[in-house]
Amino acid sequence: MLDSDVIPQADLYTHLKAPHMRNTTLATMRDGNGWINCGVVYVQNVAPDGPTAYALAEVVDRLERWAEGSMFLSAHGNPAHCWDQQMYSDTVLSTLAGRPISYGCWFRHDAARRAAWDVAHQRVFGTQETGPLENQHYLQGGSLPWPAELTAAGYPYKRSDLWTGEMHVPNTRGEWPAELGGQMYPPERGPSSRTFIELLKSDGLPMWPDPEDPNQAEAGAAKMEIFSFLPQWMAESWSQAGSLGYWYPDLRGGSAGGGGGAGGPTPGGQPTAALAHMVHVPGGASNKLTVKLASGNWDWDIAHAAARAPPRLGGSGPFLASNSAAPLPDVLAYSSELEGRAWASEEEFAAATLTLLRLSMEMGRAAAYPAPRCNLSWMVMGEHAAGGNNRLPLAVNHGVMIPYAPPGRGFSDLRCLWGGYLLLGCQAVRWYFSGGLLAPEYDHLLDRLRQEGEAAAAQDSQAAAAARAAKLSRWGFGSGAAGSSLRDTLRNTTGSSARVVTVPAEMLQPPAGAAAWDVNALAAKLMAAHGGLGSGLLRSPAAALAAMKAAGNNTAVSGDSSSGASSERPVVLVLSEVPKLTEVDVCAPTGNRTVQKG
Repeated sequence: MLDSDVIPQADLYTHLKAPHMRNTTLATMRDGNGWINCGVVYVQNVAPDGPTAYALAEVVDRLERWAEGSMFLSAHGNPAHCWDQQMYSDTVLSTLAGRPISYGCWFRHDAARRAAWDVAHQRVFGTQETGPLENQHYLQGGSLPWPAELTAAGYPYKRSDLWTGEMHVPNTRGEWPAELGGQMYPPERGPSSRTFIELLKSDGLPMWPDPEDPNQAEAGAAKMEIFSFLPQWMAESWSQAGSLGYWYPDLRGGSAGGGGGAGGPTPGGQPTAALAHMVHVPGGASNKLTVKLASGNWDWDIAHAAARAPPRLGGSGPFLASNSAAPLPDVLAYSSELEGRAWASEEEFAAATLTLLRLSMEMGRAAAYPAPRCNLSWMVMGEHAAGGNNRLPLAVNHGVMIPYAPPGRGFSDLRCLWGGYLLLGCQAVRWYFSGGLLAPEYDHLLDRLRQEGEAAAAQDSQAAAAARAAKLSRWGFGSGAAGSSLRDTLRNTTGSSARVVTVPAEMLQPPAGAAAWDVNALAAKLMAAHGGLGSGLLRSPAAALAAMKAAGNNTAVSGDSSSGASSERPVVLVLSEVPKLTEVDVCAPTGNRTVQKG
Protein backbone atom coordinates (compact mmCIF):
# COMPACT_ATOMS: atom_id res chain seq x y z
CA MET A 1 0.00 0.00 0.00
CA LEU A 2 1.42 3.36 -1.05
CA ASP A 3 0.33 6.91 -0.37
CA SER A 4 -0.12 9.17 -3.39
CA ASP A 5 3.00 11.14 -2.37
CA VAL A 6 5.26 8.13 -2.95
CA ILE A 7 7.33 7.86 -6.14
CA PRO A 8 8.54 4.38 -7.19
CA GLN A 9 12.11 4.75 -8.47
CA ALA A 10 13.41 1.18 -8.74
CA ASP A 11 12.27 -2.45 -8.87
CA LEU A 12 10.67 -3.04 -5.46
CA TYR A 13 10.53 -6.80 -5.55
CA THR A 14 14.26 -7.23 -6.00
CA HIS A 15 14.60 -5.76 -2.51
CA LEU A 16 11.40 -7.03 -0.91
CA LYS A 17 12.47 -10.60 -1.72
CA ALA A 18 16.07 -10.12 -0.60
CA PRO A 19 17.37 -12.58 2.02
CA HIS A 20 16.87 -10.24 4.97
CA MET A 21 13.20 -9.71 4.00
CA ARG A 22 12.15 -13.25 3.04
CA ASN A 23 10.77 -14.15 6.46
CA THR A 24 9.07 -10.80 7.06
CA THR A 25 5.27 -10.83 6.94
CA LEU A 26 4.50 -7.16 7.66
CA ALA A 27 6.91 -4.36 6.68
CA THR A 28 6.39 -0.61 6.87
CA MET A 29 8.34 2.59 6.50
CA ARG A 30 9.84 3.90 9.74
CA ASP A 31 8.70 7.35 10.82
CA GLY A 32 10.36 9.61 13.36
CA ASN A 33 11.78 7.87 16.43
CA GLY A 34 10.34 4.48 15.70
CA TRP A 35 6.68 4.68 14.74
CA ILE A 36 5.01 3.35 11.64
CA ASN A 37 4.61 5.52 8.57
CA CYS A 38 1.64 3.85 6.91
CA GLY A 39 2.33 5.62 3.61
CA VAL A 40 4.38 2.52 2.75
CA VAL A 41 3.03 -0.86 3.92
CA TYR A 42 3.89 -4.29 2.47
CA VAL A 43 2.56 -7.70 3.53
CA GLN A 44 3.44 -11.17 2.27
CA ASN A 45 2.66 -14.76 3.24
CA VAL A 46 -0.04 -13.61 5.66
CA ALA A 47 -1.99 -16.21 7.64
CA PRO A 48 -5.69 -15.23 7.81
CA ASP A 49 -5.74 -16.05 11.54
CA GLY A 50 -2.34 -14.57 12.40
CA PRO A 51 -1.08 -11.33 13.97
CA THR A 52 -0.66 -9.41 10.70
CA ALA A 53 -4.29 -9.96 9.70
CA TYR A 54 -5.33 -9.03 13.25
CA ALA A 55 -3.25 -5.81 13.26
CA LEU A 56 -4.58 -4.54 9.93
CA ALA A 57 -8.20 -5.32 10.84
CA GLU A 58 -7.74 -3.84 14.31
CA VAL A 59 -6.86 -0.44 12.83
CA VAL A 60 -10.42 -0.19 11.53
CA ASP A 61 -12.16 -2.14 14.27
CA ARG A 62 -10.64 -0.17 17.14
CA LEU A 63 -11.62 3.16 15.56
CA GLU A 64 -15.18 1.91 14.93
CA ARG A 65 -15.59 0.67 18.50
CA TRP A 66 -14.19 3.88 19.92
CA ALA A 67 -16.44 6.05 17.77
CA GLU A 68 -19.52 4.08 18.80
CA GLY A 69 -18.49 4.04 22.46
CA SER A 70 -17.13 7.56 22.81
CA MET A 71 -19.15 8.34 25.95
CA PHE A 72 -17.72 5.28 27.72
CA LEU A 73 -14.15 6.25 26.81
CA SER A 74 -14.63 9.91 27.74
CA ALA A 75 -16.00 8.88 31.14
CA HIS A 76 -12.73 7.03 31.74
CA GLY A 77 -10.56 9.94 30.59
CA ASN A 78 -9.51 8.51 27.24
CA PRO A 79 -9.98 9.96 23.74
CA ALA A 80 -12.22 8.16 21.23
CA HIS A 81 -10.25 9.19 18.16
CA CYS A 82 -6.77 8.84 16.72
CA TRP A 83 -4.96 9.55 13.45
CA ASP A 84 -4.12 6.70 11.10
CA GLN A 85 -0.36 6.40 11.58
CA GLN A 86 -0.54 6.35 15.35
CA MET A 87 -3.34 3.79 15.25
CA TYR A 88 -1.24 1.59 12.93
CA SER A 89 1.66 1.93 15.36
CA ASP A 90 -0.48 1.02 18.38
CA THR A 91 -2.05 -2.06 16.79
CA VAL A 92 1.34 -3.40 15.66
CA LEU A 93 2.78 -2.49 19.06
CA SER A 94 0.00 -4.61 20.59
CA THR A 95 1.19 -7.66 18.61
CA LEU A 96 4.76 -7.07 19.73
CA ALA A 97 3.71 -6.58 23.37
CA GLY A 98 1.40 -9.59 23.45
CA ARG A 99 -1.53 -7.55 24.82
CA PRO A 100 -3.74 -4.76 23.37
CA ILE A 101 -2.24 -1.37 24.26
CA SER A 102 -2.82 2.22 23.16
CA TYR A 103 0.46 3.94 23.96
CA GLY A 104 0.39 6.63 21.26
CA CYS A 105 -3.33 7.29 20.78
CA TRP A 106 -3.85 7.71 24.52
CA PHE A 107 -0.50 9.32 25.23
CA ARG A 108 -0.45 11.46 28.36
CA HIS A 109 0.86 14.80 27.16
CA ASP A 110 0.71 16.58 30.51
CA ALA A 111 4.02 16.43 32.36
CA ALA A 112 2.43 15.23 35.61
CA ARG A 113 1.28 11.93 34.04
CA ARG A 114 3.73 11.46 31.18
CA ALA A 115 6.58 9.88 33.14
CA ALA A 116 4.32 7.23 34.72
CA TRP A 117 2.75 6.49 31.32
CA ASP A 118 6.17 5.91 29.74
CA VAL A 119 7.39 3.75 32.62
CA ALA A 120 4.27 1.55 32.55
CA HIS A 121 4.73 0.82 28.85
CA GLN A 122 8.47 0.30 29.19
CA ARG A 123 7.71 -2.40 31.75
CA VAL A 124 5.37 -4.16 29.30
CA PHE A 125 8.46 -4.76 27.16
CA GLY A 126 10.64 -5.71 30.10
CA THR A 127 12.93 -2.68 30.10
CA GLN A 128 14.05 -0.72 33.15
CA GLU A 129 14.19 2.60 31.28
CA THR A 130 12.04 5.60 32.12
CA GLY A 131 11.91 7.67 28.92
CA PRO A 132 9.60 7.54 25.89
CA LEU A 133 9.02 4.17 24.22
CA GLU A 134 11.09 3.90 21.03
CA ASN A 135 11.84 1.18 18.50
CA GLN A 136 14.96 -0.07 20.30
CA HIS A 137 12.74 -1.00 23.26
CA TYR A 138 10.48 -3.39 21.37
CA LEU A 139 12.48 -4.49 18.30
CA GLN A 140 15.84 -6.08 17.62
CA GLY A 141 18.26 -3.89 15.70
CA GLY A 142 20.81 -4.65 13.03
CA SER A 143 22.67 -2.93 10.19
CA LEU A 144 23.03 -3.71 6.50
CA PRO A 145 25.24 -2.21 3.77
CA TRP A 146 23.57 -0.04 1.14
CA PRO A 147 22.90 -2.06 -2.06
CA ALA A 148 25.44 -1.41 -4.81
CA GLU A 149 22.65 -0.86 -7.35
CA LEU A 150 21.27 2.02 -5.26
CA THR A 151 24.34 4.21 -4.93
CA ALA A 152 25.38 7.50 -6.45
CA ALA A 153 28.31 9.89 -6.29
CA GLY A 154 28.42 11.76 -3.00
CA TYR A 155 25.44 9.95 -1.51
CA PRO A 156 25.89 10.31 2.27
CA TYR A 157 24.36 6.99 3.41
CA LYS A 158 26.44 3.82 3.36
CA ARG A 159 24.39 1.56 5.67
CA SER A 160 20.84 1.30 6.97
CA ASP A 161 19.40 0.14 10.25
CA LEU A 162 17.15 -2.91 10.13
CA TRP A 163 14.63 -3.37 12.96
CA THR A 164 12.61 -6.59 13.35
CA GLY A 165 10.39 -8.22 15.96
CA GLU A 166 8.10 -11.18 16.56
CA MET A 167 4.38 -10.52 16.39
CA HIS A 168 1.75 -12.62 18.18
CA VAL A 169 -2.02 -12.25 18.39
CA PRO A 170 -2.35 -10.24 21.63
CA ASN A 171 -4.61 -11.08 24.56
CA THR A 172 -5.80 -9.17 27.60
CA ARG A 173 -5.68 -12.30 29.79
CA GLY A 174 -8.73 -10.81 31.49
CA GLU A 175 -6.95 -7.65 32.67
CA TRP A 176 -7.08 -3.97 31.70
CA PRO A 177 -4.37 -2.37 33.91
CA ALA A 178 -5.19 1.17 35.00
CA GLU A 179 -1.60 2.31 34.41
CA LEU A 180 -2.03 1.39 30.71
CA GLY A 181 -5.24 3.42 30.41
CA GLY A 182 -7.80 0.88 31.63
CA GLN A 183 -10.48 -0.82 29.57
CA MET A 184 -9.86 -0.14 25.91
CA TYR A 185 -13.33 -0.90 24.54
CA PRO A 186 -16.91 -0.18 25.60
CA PRO A 187 -18.76 -3.23 27.04
CA GLU A 188 -20.83 -3.80 23.89
CA ARG A 189 -20.05 -3.45 20.19
CA GLY A 190 -22.05 -0.96 18.19
CA PRO A 191 -23.73 -1.74 14.87
CA SER A 192 -20.83 -0.58 12.64
CA SER A 193 -18.16 -2.61 14.39
CA ARG A 194 -20.46 -5.67 14.53
CA THR A 195 -21.07 -5.36 10.80
CA PHE A 196 -17.34 -5.02 10.13
CA ILE A 197 -16.50 -8.22 12.05
CA GLU A 198 -19.34 -10.14 10.39
CA LEU A 199 -18.04 -8.99 7.01
CA LEU A 200 -14.62 -10.42 7.82
CA LYS A 201 -16.12 -13.70 8.98
CA SER A 202 -18.20 -13.96 5.82
CA ASP A 203 -15.02 -14.60 3.82
CA GLY A 204 -15.06 -18.11 5.29
CA LEU A 205 -11.43 -18.02 6.42
CA PRO A 206 -10.34 -18.82 9.98
CA MET A 207 -10.30 -15.82 12.33
CA TRP A 208 -7.47 -15.02 14.77
CA PRO A 209 -7.97 -16.01 18.43
CA ASP A 210 -10.16 -13.50 20.28
CA PRO A 211 -7.85 -11.01 22.07
CA GLU A 212 -10.53 -10.39 24.75
CA ASP A 213 -11.08 -14.04 25.64
CA PRO A 214 -8.51 -15.21 28.23
CA ASN A 215 -9.19 -18.81 27.25
CA GLN A 216 -7.70 -18.09 23.81
CA ALA A 217 -4.51 -16.43 25.10
CA GLU A 218 -2.26 -19.45 24.48
CA ALA A 219 -3.67 -19.96 21.00
CA GLY A 220 -2.92 -16.31 20.19
CA ALA A 221 0.61 -16.56 21.57
CA ALA A 222 1.24 -19.54 19.30
CA LYS A 223 0.54 -17.46 16.19
CA MET A 224 3.88 -15.87 15.22
CA GLU A 225 4.89 -13.69 12.26
CA ILE A 226 7.75 -11.22 11.71
CA PHE A 227 7.43 -7.44 11.59
CA SER A 228 10.15 -5.28 10.07
CA PHE A 229 10.77 -1.64 9.43
CA LEU A 230 11.90 -1.32 5.83
CA PRO A 231 15.55 -0.35 5.41
CA GLN A 232 15.96 3.27 4.34
CA TRP A 233 16.88 2.33 0.78
CA MET A 234 13.41 0.85 0.38
CA ALA A 235 11.63 4.05 1.42
CA GLU A 236 13.34 7.35 2.18
CA SER A 237 11.88 10.77 2.93
CA TRP A 238 12.38 14.23 1.44
CA SER A 239 14.52 15.37 4.35
CA GLN A 240 16.74 12.28 4.08
CA ALA A 241 17.65 12.46 0.40
CA GLY A 242 15.06 14.23 -1.76
CA SER A 243 16.25 17.68 -0.73
CA LEU A 244 19.83 16.63 -1.48
CA GLY A 245 18.83 16.19 -5.15
CA TYR A 246 18.88 12.40 -5.39
CA TRP A 247 15.23 12.18 -6.42
CA TYR A 248 15.99 14.27 -9.53
CA PRO A 249 16.73 12.06 -12.57
CA ASP A 250 18.38 14.99 -14.40
CA LEU A 251 20.80 15.66 -11.53
CA ARG A 252 21.92 12.15 -10.65
CA GLY A 253 25.29 11.03 -11.90
CA GLY A 254 26.99 14.31 -12.84
CA SER A 255 27.81 17.91 -12.02
CA ALA A 256 27.70 21.32 -13.67
CA GLY A 257 30.08 21.43 -16.60
CA GLY A 258 30.73 17.70 -16.74
CA GLY A 259 29.37 14.21 -17.07
CA GLY A 260 26.31 14.93 -19.12
CA GLY A 261 27.18 17.40 -21.79
CA ALA A 262 25.94 20.98 -21.67
CA GLY A 263 26.07 21.63 -17.95
CA GLY A 264 24.21 18.54 -16.81
CA PRO A 265 24.66 14.96 -15.74
CA THR A 266 23.88 11.86 -17.67
CA PRO A 267 20.05 11.79 -17.57
CA GLY A 268 18.43 9.00 -15.62
CA GLY A 269 21.34 8.16 -13.32
CA GLN A 270 20.46 5.36 -10.93
CA PRO A 271 18.23 6.19 -7.95
CA THR A 272 19.41 5.78 -4.37
CA ALA A 273 16.16 4.38 -2.97
CA ALA A 274 13.39 2.19 -4.32
CA LEU A 275 10.64 4.49 -3.03
CA ALA A 276 10.71 8.26 -2.52
CA HIS A 277 8.15 9.36 0.08
CA MET A 278 7.55 13.09 0.56
CA VAL A 279 6.43 12.84 4.23
CA HIS A 280 7.15 16.51 5.12
CA VAL A 281 8.10 19.10 2.48
CA PRO A 282 8.58 22.89 2.57
CA GLY A 283 5.43 24.99 2.61
CA GLY A 284 2.95 22.28 3.58
CA ALA A 285 1.23 19.24 2.11
CA SER A 286 0.20 20.88 -1.19
CA ASN A 287 3.89 21.00 -2.11
CA LYS A 288 4.08 17.22 -2.25
CA LEU A 289 2.80 17.84 -5.77
CA THR A 290 5.32 20.67 -6.20
CA VAL A 291 8.22 18.33 -5.41
CA LYS A 292 6.97 15.94 -8.10
CA LEU A 293 6.86 18.84 -10.55
CA ALA A 294 10.24 20.23 -9.56
CA SER A 295 12.06 16.90 -9.63
CA GLY A 296 10.80 15.81 -13.04
CA ASN A 297 8.44 13.14 -11.65
CA TRP A 298 5.31 14.63 -13.19
CA ASP A 299 3.16 13.70 -16.18
CA TRP A 300 1.56 16.75 -17.75
CA ASP A 301 -0.58 14.59 -20.04
CA ILE A 302 -2.30 13.13 -16.99
CA ALA A 303 -2.56 16.55 -15.34
CA HIS A 304 -4.33 17.98 -18.38
CA ALA A 305 -6.61 14.97 -18.71
CA ALA A 306 -7.67 15.38 -15.06
CA ALA A 307 -8.16 19.10 -15.58
CA ARG A 308 -10.75 18.43 -18.29
CA ALA A 309 -13.09 16.81 -15.76
CA PRO A 310 -16.23 18.80 -14.82
CA PRO A 311 -15.57 21.52 -12.19
CA ARG A 312 -17.64 19.59 -9.62
CA LEU A 313 -15.03 16.82 -9.93
CA GLY A 314 -12.11 19.19 -9.53
CA GLY A 315 -11.45 19.81 -13.21
CA SER A 316 -11.00 23.59 -13.28
CA GLY A 317 -7.57 23.50 -14.91
CA PRO A 318 -4.02 22.10 -14.65
CA PHE A 319 -2.57 24.87 -12.46
CA LEU A 320 -3.28 25.98 -8.91
CA ALA A 321 -4.03 29.40 -10.41
CA SER A 322 -6.59 27.88 -12.81
CA ASN A 323 -10.30 28.50 -12.38
CA SER A 324 -13.32 27.39 -14.36
CA ALA A 325 -13.43 30.69 -16.26
CA ALA A 326 -9.72 30.64 -17.03
CA PRO A 327 -8.16 27.16 -17.04
CA LEU A 328 -5.04 28.77 -18.49
CA PRO A 329 -4.63 31.95 -16.42
CA ASP A 330 -3.30 35.27 -17.59
CA VAL A 331 0.18 35.69 -16.11
CA LEU A 332 2.57 38.47 -15.12
CA ALA A 333 6.22 37.36 -15.07
CA TYR A 334 9.78 38.56 -14.93
CA SER A 335 11.99 37.79 -17.92
CA SER A 336 14.28 34.79 -17.67
CA GLU A 337 17.28 37.13 -17.73
CA LEU A 338 15.95 39.05 -14.73
CA GLU A 339 14.98 35.89 -12.86
CA GLY A 340 18.45 34.43 -13.41
CA ARG A 341 20.41 37.48 -12.29
CA ALA A 342 22.83 37.29 -9.39
CA TRP A 343 20.47 38.53 -6.67
CA ALA A 344 22.75 40.04 -4.05
CA SER A 345 20.71 38.92 -1.07
CA GLU A 346 17.53 37.17 -0.07
CA GLU A 347 16.12 40.55 0.95
CA GLU A 348 16.64 41.94 -2.57
CA PHE A 349 15.00 38.89 -4.12
CA ALA A 350 12.09 38.99 -1.66
CA ALA A 351 11.44 42.67 -2.42
CA ALA A 352 11.39 41.99 -6.17
CA THR A 353 9.01 39.05 -5.70
CA LEU A 354 6.66 41.16 -3.59
CA THR A 355 6.71 43.89 -6.24
CA LEU A 356 5.63 41.38 -8.89
CA LEU A 357 2.90 40.05 -6.62
CA ARG A 358 1.52 43.50 -5.78
CA LEU A 359 1.33 44.47 -9.44
CA SER A 360 -0.16 41.16 -10.57
CA MET A 361 -2.91 41.40 -7.92
CA GLU A 362 -3.99 44.79 -9.25
CA MET A 363 -4.00 43.51 -12.83
CA GLY A 364 -5.91 40.29 -12.27
CA ARG A 365 -2.96 38.20 -13.41
CA ALA A 366 -1.34 35.22 -11.74
CA ALA A 367 2.18 36.01 -10.57
CA ALA A 368 4.83 33.74 -12.09
CA TYR A 369 6.95 33.49 -8.98
CA PRO A 370 10.64 33.75 -9.90
CA ALA A 371 13.01 30.99 -8.85
CA PRO A 372 16.57 32.14 -8.13
CA ARG A 373 19.62 30.09 -9.05
CA CYS A 374 20.45 27.58 -6.32
CA ASN A 375 24.16 28.40 -6.53
CA LEU A 376 23.81 32.00 -5.32
CA SER A 377 25.98 32.49 -2.24
CA TRP A 378 23.03 33.14 0.08
CA MET A 379 21.30 29.97 -1.11
CA VAL A 380 24.21 27.63 -0.31
CA MET A 381 24.34 26.34 3.25
CA GLY A 382 24.88 23.28 5.40
CA GLU A 383 27.40 20.47 5.56
CA HIS A 384 27.54 20.00 1.77
CA ALA A 385 28.16 23.70 0.99
CA ALA A 386 31.56 23.03 -0.60
CA GLY A 387 29.79 21.76 -3.71
CA GLY A 388 28.14 25.14 -4.23
CA ASN A 389 24.97 23.43 -5.50
CA ASN A 390 26.83 22.63 -8.71
CA ARG A 391 26.91 18.91 -7.89
CA LEU A 392 25.20 16.43 -5.58
CA PRO A 393 24.52 16.43 -2.73
CA LEU A 394 22.80 19.82 -2.84
CA ALA A 395 23.26 22.24 0.03
CA VAL A 396 20.01 24.16 0.39
CA ASN A 397 17.76 24.69 3.40
CA HIS A 398 15.63 21.60 2.85
CA GLY A 399 12.95 22.85 5.24
CA VAL A 400 12.39 26.03 3.22
CA MET A 401 13.53 25.62 -0.41
CA ILE A 402 12.59 23.14 -3.14
CA PRO A 403 15.23 22.69 -5.88
CA TYR A 404 13.90 22.75 -9.43
CA ALA A 405 15.67 21.07 -12.34
CA PRO A 406 13.82 21.61 -15.66
CA PRO A 407 13.78 18.36 -17.68
CA GLY A 408 16.86 17.92 -19.82
CA ARG A 409 18.77 20.90 -18.40
CA GLY A 410 20.36 19.45 -15.27
CA PHE A 411 22.66 21.73 -13.28
CA SER A 412 22.84 24.28 -16.11
CA ASP A 413 19.42 25.64 -15.10
CA LEU A 414 19.10 24.52 -11.48
CA ARG A 415 16.83 26.92 -9.63
CA CYS A 416 15.24 26.94 -6.20
CA LEU A 417 11.59 27.53 -5.39
CA TRP A 418 11.69 30.07 -2.58
CA GLY A 419 9.99 29.37 0.75
CA GLY A 420 8.36 32.80 0.88
CA TYR A 421 5.72 31.85 -1.70
CA LEU A 422 5.37 28.09 -1.17
CA LEU A 423 2.32 28.32 1.09
CA LEU A 424 -0.84 27.25 -0.72
CA GLY A 425 -2.46 30.65 -0.10
CA CYS A 426 0.17 32.28 -2.34
CA GLN A 427 -0.75 30.04 -5.29
CA ALA A 428 -4.44 29.09 -5.23
CA VAL A 429 -6.82 31.41 -7.03
CA ARG A 430 -9.72 32.92 -5.06
CA TRP A 431 -12.42 35.42 -5.90
CA TYR A 432 -10.24 38.32 -4.70
CA PHE A 433 -6.82 36.90 -5.67
CA SER A 434 -5.66 35.79 -9.11
CA GLY A 435 -3.19 33.26 -7.75
CA GLY A 436 0.37 32.40 -8.63
CA LEU A 437 2.36 29.98 -10.77
CA LEU A 438 5.47 28.21 -9.55
CA ALA A 439 8.41 27.99 -11.95
CA PRO A 440 7.64 24.44 -13.21
CA GLU A 441 4.06 25.49 -14.01
CA TYR A 442 5.15 28.68 -15.72
CA ASP A 443 7.77 26.91 -17.80
CA HIS A 444 5.14 24.41 -18.88
CA LEU A 445 2.74 27.21 -19.85
CA LEU A 446 5.46 28.81 -22.00
CA ASP A 447 6.17 25.44 -23.60
CA ARG A 448 2.51 25.02 -24.32
CA LEU A 449 2.31 28.40 -26.03
CA ARG A 450 5.40 27.56 -28.08
CA GLN A 451 3.85 24.25 -29.11
CA GLU A 452 0.77 26.09 -30.31
CA GLY A 453 2.76 28.59 -32.32
CA GLU A 454 5.06 26.01 -33.83
CA ALA A 455 2.25 23.66 -34.76
CA ALA A 456 0.54 26.49 -36.62
CA ALA A 457 3.65 27.72 -38.45
CA ALA A 458 3.37 27.11 -42.16
CA GLN A 459 7.08 26.38 -42.58
CA ASP A 460 6.93 23.41 -40.20
CA SER A 461 7.56 20.03 -41.67
CA GLN A 462 4.57 17.74 -41.71
CA ALA A 463 6.13 15.32 -39.22
CA ALA A 464 7.10 18.02 -36.71
CA ALA A 465 3.71 19.68 -36.97
CA ALA A 466 1.97 16.33 -36.46
CA ALA A 467 4.04 15.58 -33.35
CA ARG A 468 3.25 18.94 -31.79
CA ALA A 469 -0.39 18.63 -32.76
CA ALA A 470 -0.56 15.23 -31.07
CA LYS A 471 0.83 16.70 -27.85
CA LEU A 472 -1.67 19.56 -27.92
CA SER A 473 -4.44 17.07 -28.55
CA ARG A 474 -3.41 15.09 -25.45
CA TRP A 475 -3.64 18.36 -23.53
CA GLY A 476 -7.20 18.86 -24.74
CA PHE A 477 -6.63 21.21 -27.70
CA GLY A 478 -6.38 20.86 -31.44
CA SER A 479 -3.53 22.25 -33.50
CA GLY A 480 -3.11 25.21 -35.75
CA ALA A 481 -5.85 27.73 -36.33
CA ALA A 482 -8.70 25.25 -36.18
CA GLY A 483 -11.66 25.96 -33.94
CA SER A 484 -10.39 23.77 -31.13
CA SER A 485 -6.88 25.24 -31.02
CA LEU A 486 -5.34 26.73 -27.90
CA ARG A 487 -5.43 30.13 -29.54
CA ASP A 488 -9.15 29.92 -30.25
CA THR A 489 -9.95 28.38 -26.90
CA LEU A 490 -8.33 31.33 -25.13
CA ARG A 491 -10.01 33.82 -27.43
CA ASN A 492 -13.46 32.28 -27.04
CA THR A 493 -13.35 31.80 -23.27
CA THR A 494 -11.12 34.31 -21.47
CA GLY A 495 -10.53 36.81 -24.26
CA SER A 496 -6.75 36.36 -24.01
CA SER A 497 -4.52 35.87 -27.02
CA ALA A 498 -2.03 33.01 -27.09
CA ARG A 499 0.94 35.35 -27.00
CA VAL A 500 3.85 36.26 -24.77
CA VAL A 501 4.47 40.01 -24.78
CA THR A 502 7.35 41.89 -23.14
CA VAL A 503 6.56 45.32 -21.72
CA PRO A 504 8.94 47.96 -23.13
CA ALA A 505 11.42 49.05 -20.43
CA GLU A 506 10.54 52.72 -20.91
CA MET A 507 6.93 51.98 -19.95
CA LEU A 508 8.11 50.87 -16.50
CA GLN A 509 10.00 54.09 -15.75
CA PRO A 510 8.29 56.19 -13.03
CA PRO A 511 6.40 59.31 -14.15
CA ALA A 512 8.37 62.53 -14.53
CA GLY A 513 9.32 63.95 -11.17
CA ALA A 514 8.42 60.76 -9.28
CA ALA A 515 10.85 58.28 -7.70
CA ALA A 516 8.42 55.37 -7.92
CA TRP A 517 5.06 54.26 -9.26
CA ASP A 518 1.86 54.07 -7.32
CA VAL A 519 0.95 50.43 -7.91
CA ASN A 520 -2.58 51.30 -9.01
CA ALA A 521 -1.32 53.82 -11.54
CA LEU A 522 1.20 51.43 -13.09
CA ALA A 523 -1.36 48.62 -13.20
CA ALA A 524 -3.84 50.92 -14.94
CA LYS A 525 -1.24 51.96 -17.50
CA LEU A 526 -0.26 48.38 -18.30
CA MET A 527 -3.88 47.22 -18.52
CA ALA A 528 -4.78 50.10 -20.84
CA ALA A 529 -1.96 49.10 -23.16
CA HIS A 530 -2.45 45.35 -22.95
CA GLY A 531 -6.11 44.42 -23.06
CA GLY A 532 -7.55 45.31 -19.66
CA LEU A 533 -8.09 43.29 -16.49
CA GLY A 534 -6.59 39.79 -16.50
CA SER A 535 -8.66 36.64 -16.47
CA GLY A 536 -7.78 35.80 -12.86
CA LEU A 537 -10.40 38.21 -11.54
CA LEU A 538 -12.99 37.51 -14.21
CA ARG A 539 -15.17 34.90 -12.59
CA SER A 540 -17.00 33.51 -15.63
CA PRO A 541 -16.47 33.06 -19.36
CA ALA A 542 -19.16 35.68 -19.96
CA ALA A 543 -17.29 38.22 -17.85
CA ALA A 544 -14.04 37.41 -19.64
CA LEU A 545 -15.61 37.91 -23.06
CA ALA A 546 -17.25 41.13 -21.96
CA ALA A 547 -13.88 42.44 -20.78
CA MET A 548 -12.31 41.40 -24.07
CA LYS A 549 -14.92 43.28 -26.08
CA ALA A 550 -14.63 46.33 -23.86
CA ALA A 551 -10.90 46.39 -24.60
CA GLY A 552 -11.54 46.06 -28.33
CA ASN A 553 -10.02 42.58 -28.57
CA ASN A 554 -12.64 40.97 -30.80
CA THR A 555 -10.58 38.96 -33.22
CA ALA A 556 -8.33 35.96 -33.15
CA VAL A 557 -4.62 36.66 -32.95
CA SER A 558 -2.01 34.96 -35.08
CA GLY A 559 1.74 35.10 -34.92
CA ASP A 560 4.45 34.34 -32.42
CA SER A 561 5.75 36.08 -29.30
CA SER A 562 6.33 39.80 -29.74
CA SER A 563 7.09 42.95 -27.83
CA GLY A 564 5.25 46.23 -27.57
CA ALA A 565 1.89 47.59 -26.54
CA SER A 566 -1.35 46.29 -27.96
CA SER A 567 -5.06 46.43 -27.17
CA GLU A 568 -5.01 42.62 -27.22
CA ARG A 569 -4.62 40.93 -23.87
CA PRO A 570 -1.66 38.50 -24.03
CA VAL A 571 -1.83 35.44 -21.83
CA VAL A 572 1.70 36.22 -20.58
CA LEU A 573 2.98 39.73 -19.91
CA VAL A 574 6.72 39.91 -19.19
CA LEU A 575 8.63 42.56 -17.22
CA SER A 576 12.32 42.97 -18.09
CA GLU A 577 13.10 44.92 -14.93
CA VAL A 578 11.73 45.30 -11.41
CA PRO A 579 9.38 48.30 -11.34
CA LYS A 580 9.89 50.84 -8.58
CA LEU A 581 6.71 50.98 -6.49
CA THR A 582 5.87 53.26 -3.62
CA GLU A 583 5.85 51.44 -0.31
CA VAL A 584 2.66 50.89 1.65
CA ASP A 585 2.02 50.43 5.33
CA VAL A 586 1.39 46.91 6.58
CA CYS A 587 -2.21 45.97 5.81
CA ALA A 588 -2.87 49.32 4.16
CA PRO A 589 -5.51 48.98 1.40
CA THR A 590 -4.44 49.53 -2.21
CA GLY A 591 -7.32 49.64 -4.62
CA ASN A 592 -9.82 47.02 -3.51
CA ARG A 593 -7.26 44.71 -1.89
CA THR A 594 -4.87 44.66 1.06
CA VAL A 595 -1.13 44.40 0.53
CA GLN A 596 1.67 43.94 3.02
CA LYS A 597 4.64 46.22 3.01
CA GLY A 598 7.80 44.64 1.59
